[in-house]
Amino acid sequence: MKTKKNLFAVTAAVFCCVVLACFSPSIQGGKKKYEIQPLVAFPAYGADSDRAFDAYERLMEYYIVMAEKNLAEINFNIKGISGNLASVNMQLAELSQRMARIEKALGIEEVQKNTQEKNQHNEIDKKKQNQY
Repeated sequence: MKTKKNLFAVTAAVFCCVVLACFSPSIQGGKKKYEIQPLVAFPAYGADSDRAFDAYERLMEYYIVMAEKNLAEINFNIKGISGNLASVNMQLAELSQRMARIEKALGIEEVQKNTQEKNQHNEIDKKKQNQY
């Protein structure tokens, strides 16, 4: 009888284990929930018009930068040219003074004044004739 009792106890224990295994959610593969946080962010894709506007803005910024560079270069060139013109003006002024001294020494100054006055009178007469 002892063997029957031992057999009955072992059978009952095995039966309980089987019943527990059948009703256990972890062994059956119950629904598990996992939280996944993405590590990669995808850029938002806009409409075609948004991309066209962005491209247009970049193009205009490029043109503005190019125009500013060209204007700065032109400004630099103009400053150089104005320096050259100033030196030429200075040299012409010196030549004018030298010629004036030479004319004064030779007495040519009075003749030249008379011819300039005649030229001025001729120009005034032409303007009057054009008005009528």
